[in-house]
Amino acid sequence: KMNLAAMTPRDELSSTTYCLADPGREYLVYQTESDTPFHLYLKAGAYRYEWFNPDKGTIVSTGSSIFPQDRSTSFAPPFPGDAVLYVHVPDDR
Repeated sequence: KMNLAAMTPRDELSSTTYCLADPGREYLVYQTESDTPFHLYLKAGAYRYEWFNPDKGTIVSTGSSIFPQDRSTSFAPPFPGDAVLYVHVPDDR
């Protein structure tokens, strides 16, 4: 699903400090405090996202967004507990 070989630790891109990224292509962020929004610095582009609940082993929510400029963007997990956010450029672009 993701190209882990191209991703490197880029903890400075997320306020959680737990981030693997291939900037401009894909980002994987771990959030330990679900009641606290966090920031992720994204390059401009169209992205798909998935929220993964590691306690249940399930994808909880998916969607897409367009970010017209490089910027720090706020995210908040849609469920309680630890959360993983996967943000990536759609394959069908």
